[in-house]
Amino acid sequence: MRNLGIVALCAVLGGCSRWLLSIAVVSALLLGASASRASDDEQIAAIYGIGSESCGRFVAAATDNKPGAYRAMTRPEGSYVNDLQRYQQWMMGFVSAINSTRPNLDSQIKVDLAGMDLWLRNWCNQHPTDSVYHGLMIFTTKH
Repeated sequence: MRNLGIVALCAVLGGCSRWLLSIAVVSALLLGASASRASDDEQIAAIYGIGSESCGRFVAAATDNKPGAYRAMTRPEGSYVNDLQRYQQWMMGFVSAINSTRPNLDSQIKVDLAGMDLWLRNWCNQHPTDSVYHGLMIFTTKH
């Protein structure tokens, strides 16, 4: 399994069954996903999408946007959003996937996008070279 990167992707796209999501998250947790690295140089989960990017990139994308907000532009060719919206969608999918493995509502993460966004900005400001995934794994262990 490709662990939580696939879990987040499936949750965002709505394309995986709850059973598959649960198996992916459980396998990642069994591999020690309380931290995204076994050491500073060894990552233990294959992470896909924007969550694999550095916190520095996330902070740069978040600059000039309020927590939980993003910029959108509508043009004749379609709607366009800034990079922050991509991070936010990945974050929500990731946390939704984690929640799908928690046995009841009382143990699930209950925070709105603005709260999660603000928490990750603060953490990433202190850890700019770590990945967004790593920050969200820390977030899920604290919530």
